[in-house]
This record gives sequence, structure tokens and C-alpha cells, in this order.
Amino acid sequence: MNTGLHDVWNVVWKLDLFLHGRGNERLLDSYSAERLPVIKHVIETTDFLTKATGTSSKFAQALRDTIIPVVSRLAPFQHAFVQRLSGLGIAHPGSPMVEGPGKRYFDDSIRGGRGIGSRFLVIIGDDKGSSIKEAAKRLCESFPDVVELRSSWKSGR
Repeated sequence: MNTGLHDVWNVVWKLDLFLHGRGNERLLDSYSAERLPVIKHVIETTDFLTKATGTSSKFAQALRDTIIPVVSRLAPFQHAFVQRLSGLGIAHPGSPMVEGPGKRYFDDSIRGGRGIGSRFLVIIGDDKGSSIKEAAKRLCESFPDVVELRSSWKSGR
């Protein structure tokens, strides 16, 4: 269900911008680049889990029944499981509209302002050059109801 909700959200805001003359074909094309890898991963994971839980091999069953209870108690496994199940671990590194790793970004620079509301945040590190900061400022001023510029106290982002 989470994957379906993410799919809908990803395409709806892009269609809305496109239909209101604020997006282009490249924005619409980013849906496939962002969501197809996620969908492929969900299908592969579901297939693997189905095979692992439904195996008829007595050896595989014994291995599964021994290893899964031990591994599932480990904090790294629990964290990874929650990230995958919730969709919070999804990243879009191959998107034509994302620079960098495409991971979710949270720090104190997201707080404040007028709240996030239904806008996107453009977060610029304090260590970025003036040309990048100026370009980001112009972008955000062009679409004030869609994006807001914030400065990040974390450098290197």
C-alpha cells in the first residue's frame, strides 16, 4: 500500500505542475526514472520472501527457522526493515531532476519558515557558492507557492 501511495503522490504533483504550465516533459519523465526502480525492488523482495517462506526444502526451512529469529532481533536489521516497509528508505539517485544521492534529508533547517505545507524545500548548504545560491533564490522566487529556499547549517550537502 505504501508503494502505491508513493506512486500516486509522485505522479500527482508532477501532473498538477504540468497542467498548470509550471512543469515540462522532463518533469513528467522523472516519474519513471524514480518509481520503476522502486517497483522492481518491491517485486523482487516479494518474490524472495515468498520463496523463502514457502520453500518445501526441509534444509531451507530449518535454516530459515533458525536464522530469521536471530537476525530479526538485531538493530540494523530492524532499522532496515522499517525503512523498507515504510518507504522511508527510498531514494531517487537516477532521477533527471535530482542532484546527488536523492535521499530524504532532515535537519533543523527544515523547521521554521511558514512550515512545509504543500511546498517543496530547496535546501542550500552554507558552503555553496554565490552563483548556486543566486540560482536557487531565483527559482524559488519564480514559484513561491511551490518551493521555498532554506539554508542548511550542515555543510557538504
